Amino acid sequence: MKEPKEPREWRLTRIFGADDTNDEDSVSTVDFDRKGEFLAAGDRQGRVVLFKKTLQQTPTKTNGGKKKSSGSKSPGTLIDYQYYHEFKSHAAEFDCFKTVEVEPKINRVKFLPRSSTDLAILTTNDRTIKLWKVTEKRPRSFVKENHSPTQEEGALDVDIPHAVYGDPFVTANCRKLYNNAHAFAINSISLFSDQETFLSADDLRINLWNMGITNQSFNILDIKPADMQQLSEVITCAECHPLDCSLFAYATSSGYVHLVDLRARACCEKSTAKEFFEPCASSFFSEILSSVSDMKFSRDGRYIVTRSFLQMKARAPCFLWCTL
Repeated sequence: MKEPKEPREWRLTRIFGADDTNDEDSVSTVDFDRKGEFLAAGDRQGRVVLFKKTLQQTPTKTNGGKKKSSGSKSPGTLIDYQYYHEFKSHAAEFDCFKTVEVEPKINRVKFLPRSSTDLAILTTNDRTIKLWKVTEKRPRSFVKENHSPTQEEGALDVDIPHAVYGDPFVTANCRKLYNNAHAFAINSISLFSDQETFLSADDLRINLWNMGITNQSFNILDIKPADMQQLSEVITCAECHPLDCSLFAYATSSGYVHLVDLRARACCEKSTAKEFFEPCASSFFSEILSSVSDMKFSRDGRYIVTRSFLQMKARAPCFLWCTL
């Protein structure tokens, strides 16, 4: 018979700030890279803090809480995330056209797939999207070393330089800036599976970007009515399919999730999208309770998980199987 698995132990590993921390220092968004080696946390002051996974060996414990002998089992592995780097991503801005101040709060942080040892991160506030490159460097200097030949060699003294490396340090550089495409607050950024395009969504529009083009985007969805008094719902989040670069989904405040296929039409309409996750029963608080705050695809793209105010739902819509 198999031995019963030991219950998982949950513990507090990291605290941001102190008890008297201001609201500006609170965390606004977090994201892991695909392998779980790095964790990025954005706050309301426009800073992004990176943590790197470390493994610590700890002895296993018996049911009674006593440590086992070293000959019984190998020590267990404890995963922790240590501070890696911090950089200022966004600063407070002023929108001259709407005469409003744009706060530096980081709304979304998204890791891009790694092609080298460097990290590529997309960050956004209400108006501007930035692409950051985080690099770990080691300073290098050359020192001349005198080489004294023997008498048999019959040569003069030669100074041979050799490289000396210092302690490594981490730098973050802003490589690209994507702006002037959203009139409302950006709530989502998501990368397509082709790793060349990504989408950004605000309350009423979803735009398609190319990673190499910063001054132009393509509007693929616009739910803004002609009369703003007729507005009944807003876009709360959007997510790209992890395997098919022509599929993406977006959720609304009314509790619906729409799955859109760009192969049908380049400019999508609300009526052409597949929708599911029926909202809850009508009540005084139905608008608050049914609003989808966030959504994610599973790794294989067959399931969609959504989160609302009181519950989480996971489904595999039948039309998704037919599309794939």
